[in-house]
Amino acid sequence: MRTSTAFSVSAALILLPVAAIAANWQPVAVAGGERVEIDKARIMRFATGKTVAWTRLILGRELADAGGSYTAVQAMNRYDCENHQFATLQRVYMGGPNHDRALREETVASPKVRASPSLASGRAANRSCVPPATRRLSASGLAAS
Repeated sequence: MRTSTAFSVSAALILLPVAAIAANWQPVAVAGGERVEIDKARIMRFATGKTVAWTRLILGRELADAGGSYTAVQAMNRYDCENHQFATLQRVYMGGPNHDRALREETVASPKVRASPSLASGRAANRSCVPPATRRLSASGLAAS
């Protein structure tokens, strides 16, 4: 594991307990009773053009697992903003009526995948890669084209 990747994962894992309390889930996509959200409180941007952000898939139903039934899956993803790719680093399977009880966690050795703009992964990549100030300017129509 490269130093920057190790740092990204370490920083995200250290921030997890604190950030979970102050989560700021924002909708990214809704389809077929499932919802994808991004936690704006846990977007970490790095000078290398990469970001690490947490997303959550709310299933709209319970799925059985060895640790209990889960209703949502949180994923820590690393986005390569320049190349429009992402890789999942960690998943946390959540249960409970508010999706707030961690049932099981797993580290993932996911290959980089293209973040297609038409899919939830591409929308999450866009939200995590665009700095907040730029996003506000674009929304108000003040950003240069």
